[in-house]
Amino acid sequence: MADEFGDRPSTRLTRDVNEATRLDFDEEILPEDNHVAGEFEVEAILDDKTPLFTNTERTVREFKVK
Repeated sequence: MADEFGDRPSTRLTRDVNEATRLDFDEEILPEDNHVAGEFEVEAILDDKTPLFTNTERTVREFKVK
């Protein structure tokens, strides 16, 4: 029963990748401070909400700022 679908494919889709040829999208495309956590100055908080999810995801609080 285990061989019902035959053997797995053995063809490589890419050539061997090492650290010198690997492209890291975070380093090449995104700015360095893209996800900096900390305090930010805003003029006013116009609205805030906590969406209710039906799954077990972490609660996320969203702010609309000016």
